[in-house]
Formats: sequence, C-alpha cells, structure tokens
Amino acid sequence: MTGASDESAVNAWLALDRLHCLVASAVSDALAVHDSVCAEELALLQLLREAHDGRMRMSELADAARTTNSRATRLVDRLEVRGHVAREACGDDRRVVFARLTEEGRRALTEIDAALAPVIHEALASVTARQWATELSSTP
Repeated sequence: MTGASDESAVNAWLALDRLHCLVASAVSDALAVHDSVCAEELALLQLLREAHDGRMRMSELADAARTTNSRATRLVDRLEVRGHVAREACGDDRRVVFARLTEEGRRALTEIDAALAPVIHEALASVTARQWATELSSTP
C-alpha cells in the first residue's frame, strides 16, 4: 500500500481507536459509579469466563490480558479478596498457579454485563453512521 491507501488505512485505525476510547471511557465511568471492579479486573474476569473450566495459568492470563505477570498478580489479589477468583495449585507442577473464576465471580459478571450493556449501547449509538463514515474517510 502506498499514498492514499496508506492514509486511508491509518485513518480507519484512528477512527477505530477513537471509538474504542469513547466506549472504554463510558465503561470505566459506569464501573466507578457502580462501585464495581475496574476495567482491568473486568478484563481478567471475562478472560476466565471464556477459558476452559473457567481457569487459566497466571502467566497465560497475564499474556492474554496484555499485562505483566506482576500486574496480573496484583489484579488477581484484589479479585480474590472480593471472592471473584480463587487460586489453585497445579497437581503436576508446583511452580504453576491457576486463577479460577468462582461462582461469586460468575454472578458478579452477570450483574456487570447487565449494567454495562445499556452504557455500551448508548456510547455506540452516540456515533451516527454518517459520523462514522466521515471519521473513516477524513484526514486527521
């Protein structure tokens, strides 16, 4: 790609980034109002919900969340205090620790999903199709 097509690709990426920022900001604000988990904790809970058996190795969880092992450990610490996550040792390898989503964590995610769905819909609806098309075709 060169010239105009390069510029279009960059503009499309910037538009998607702006849309992501809009929705992420709305989600973070809603989580704060509901005195819930933070966005990073929510991401870990969602990864665990999607994982086989609702559990992941701590290192895999950190990689999937695109964070460091130490940051993932601190986030899991906070989730564990709330009862949303439990740590489990690996029977085959004592060095391996799993994070597992608890039933309390599943209930919390159900409540969070219900609270966030309208917030996300509203944020996405605030960008009209015309604005989106203009965003994708404009030069920053």
